[in-house]
Amino acid sequence: MLKFSTFVPTTLLLTFILYYMKGIYLKLVGLTALSVAILSGCASKSNETSGSATVDSGSESSKLVGEEYDWNTPLYELEANGDTSSKYVYRTDGKLINYYLYYEKAITSSYNHEYDGNGNLVTKNFYYSGELNGFEKWKYDSQNRVIAYEYSGESDECSSTYTYEGNKRIESSEEQLSESAFKKTIETYFDAEGNDTLIVKRSACIREHTDAEYNNSATPDITTTRKTYVTINGVKKIKSLVELKGTPLPSKKEDFNLESATKAILGLIHRVEDYEYDDLGRVTKYEYTQFSNGEPAVNEKNTFTYSDGYRTDKNGVKTYYKKK
Repeated sequence: MLKFSTFVPTTLLLTFILYYMKGIYLKLVGLTALSVAILSGCASKSNETSGSATVDSGSESSKLVGEEYDWNTPLYELEANGDTSSKYVYRTDGKLINYYLYYEKAITSSYNHEYDGNGNLVTKNFYYSGELNGFEKWKYDSQNRVIAYEYSGESDECSSTYTYEGNKRIESSEEQLSESAFKKTIETYFDAEGNDTLIVKRSACIREHTDAEYNNSATPDITTTRKTYVTINGVKKIKSLVELKGTPLPSKKEDFNLESATKAILGLIHRVEDYEYDDLGRVTKYEYTQFSNGEPAVNEKNTFTYSDGYRTDKNGVKTYYKKK
């Protein structure tokens, strides 16, 4: 049986339910009683309902040393056997300009980044075996907001335009992926601090390789993503992510039932991510779960420990970071 505490953060689930209950009046006492009834028997994790980060215990000495490093600026990564697996190169202002991937001690692919005068990323080129393999390009308005995006690589192409309405960004895209064509609309909602807390994507396949013509009236699939954040040392960090795939729940009071809505959410869940951090804002645990028909189909976990200037994951891969 699927347990909320294991795969679905309780607070995030209730956030989803409340979000879809637009215009519905529900007293706090009633919500609490119903929530207890639904969640009874499920184990709880203290960090799920806490607004603070999970602190990596027993690491007082590493905390003091850790403050000397910029944990947002990786330099290179070593496999457990000591071989280099990736390397980062930065400009003097800290902007990433090159990223290299290695296999058997040789560079297999690389990424080159170019910026405009305002520090906005405008071009990202992909190279494989030294040959240009694809690119991404961005354009911005006078407020440094992205207004256009273009991708091209092998048999895939994509172009997007962006418009803004208050705290909402609307992306309209057309994608040509191998022998299929898609039309997408993505609405991203930001909170007062600029965090993308809600993403609603509508994607329709308008042409398969067997189709003679494009079908621009195809019914889109709807994906809704909710994110929650935690503040550590004044910096916002993503805490949880839940992605629902399917038709949104009804918003009218007469069509809404909390029990059926909860079951519907479980059936719609497509992806869940959870993060834990120490007191320096460094991720200590990451879990990813992908669902199929309401049941977990893929579950990946990773844990991270920190030493003098580097991070080690559960597989022994070490990532070294820049010193301040």
